[in-house]
Amino acid sequence: MQDWELEFASPEVMYEELQRLRGNSEHQAQDGSITLEQAVSEAHYRVEAFRNFWLAKHKEEPQHFPLVLAADNSGLWHEQITDFDA
Repeated sequence: MQDWELEFASPEVMYEELQRLRGNSEHQAQDGSITLEQAVSEAHYRVEAFRNFWLAKHKEEPQHFPLVLAADNSGLWHEQITDFDA
């Protein structure tokens, strides 16, 4: 298997390209059903998109986009990921 490395101008450009590619490869059944694999793939995609967004924003504003949350506030990660509009 060959490794690939892609570079994008920004996380937003990467997101748009991944959306385009994903749209070309997803095939829902005519009744709208989605397989477990499709649902898991979507969840992975959303989490990675959030991670890339957060890391890019951390570079710009590290005080507003920390990489560590205190134990008593760590639930915010799940909240941020859930609220993220991928």
